[in-house]
Amino acid sequence: ISGNDRKFSHFPGRHLMTSVEGRVSSTTLRLWGVTLAVVVFQAQHWAFCGPRQEDATEQRSVSRDASFNFQRLRNLKKTRPFPKPAGPPAWQPPKRAPPPTAEEVMTMEFLEKMNLCEEASDARKLLREMREKDLPPVMYAYHSALAVCANATAWQDAKELLQEMEKDRLTPDHTAYHYTMDAGRGGSGAPVDFAEGLFKEMQMRGMMPTSDSYTKVILAYLQQGNEGAATTFFREAVRQGLLQIWTNGGVFLQLYDYPTEVAVFILRLAITDRANELVGRKAGKRTIHVLTRQPEMPRNLPGQGLLESTVMAVLAEFGIKGRVEPSDFGRIRIRGEELERFGCELQGVPMKKKVRAR
Repeated sequence: ISGNDRKFSHFPGRHLMTSVEGRVSSTTLRLWGVTLAVVVFQAQHWAFCGPRQEDATEQRSVSRDASFNFQRLRNLKKTRPFPKPAGPPAWQPPKRAPPPTAEEVMTMEFLEKMNLCEEASDARKLLREMREKDLPPVMYAYHSALAVCANATAWQDAKELLQEMEKDRLTPDHTAYHYTMDAGRGGSGAPVDFAEGLFKEMQMRGMMPTSDSYTKVILAYLQQGNEGAATTFFREAVRQGLLQIWTNGGVFLQLYDYPTEVAVFILRLAITDRANELVGRKAGKRTIHVLTRQPEMPRNLPGQGLLESTVMAVLAEFGIKGRVEPSDFGRIRIRGEELERFGCELQGVPMKKKVRAR
């Protein structure tokens, strides 16, 4: 090492400078020595004095956050346990309802008295008494009064009750209109188009007629002997999909949801339509089943065999053989050949004989 470089001989990197003597300049050797000395000094300072102040601050903040998250997790486990496996909910005592007010007690008393009425005048008298005692008549009160009018065939009183509902700021609903239609059934002296007028009034109010609405109108026309108007309403209801008489792809004819008069009317139309369709048909579903009882209904209920006997009487009138399924009470099976023969008789055409392949 030259004399100018002796003062750098105490650095740990002096052996590097001696190994490349004569190949690089003295300035380059000095820079290498200074760089190596700084690196060694930083390593020794880190080993004996610890990290810098900002590094220690950052490390303490990380450790504090980790401890806080761990403590928060433990508190979360204590306050909100893990969900229990699915199962039936535990029994809880029912909440006790608040006691009824004096106004509600008086209204219930009036409703009980109204349910015992047999004349429309008595029911309307109770409604007036409710107004005198500052009890606004509720919708249930009008329903009870209209039910009394329906049982008494008091169609005029029922019509006036609909108008009184509007004065009490109550909009007549489907139930109110249906009770009013029942009040104008056959024998009450109501106009011929009474039920149809209420039906159109419902539509003018923006109320969508239901299957019960169509059934009420059909029943009113049948009781008046107007089968033509009843048929028109029936076709309209079927076209709109409100009367679903055929189920299971047109195999089951469902009649148990309708009154007996309407069920017989539907049976006659359905049998006639299906018989005319089968004339000349070579393929497709032909045998049908008439359902006179709900599948989930228990057997031997009072009156459940009345519709079945009525259906068998109508089939005998048409000359069609039907068979009551012994394994399924309330189901009557009608073969397609019987329907096709009946259709040929209606159209006046001979029935084609089927030749079986040998």
